[in-house]
Amino acid sequence: MDVLLSQGDIALTSAGERIYINALDEAVQRFRITAATEKGAFRFHRELGVDYSGLSVSDPLLREKLELRFQEAAAGITGARVRVTEADPMHMTASVMITACGHERTLEVDLSGKL
Repeated sequence: MDVLLSQGDIALTSAGERIYINALDEAVQRFRITAATEKGAFRFHRELGVDYSGLSVSDPLLREKLELRFQEAAAGITGARVRVTEADPMHMTASVMITACGHERTLEVDLSGKL
């Protein structure tokens, strides 16, 4: 179980209570945070994030390399599996299918400034 984040802050109900999420919503939120963080950049948890070093938009194996790095970065997200369905070098995005608790959702990851 995790607290829902919205616009960079903790989401609250109209009564001021925290909104809790679990299962697929929690896995998607955790992966979104992980994919947005370059590995080693968060000083309180140096292992959090994705190692984007050495990746190039001109690499014909970009999708496969991203998938391996995303899978490594998501290994700590209990019960979640990630698969890159598309890497779009022109728009600097990757589409990632996240599966958890028998459900799946596609998430678009912005690669701008990372590759």
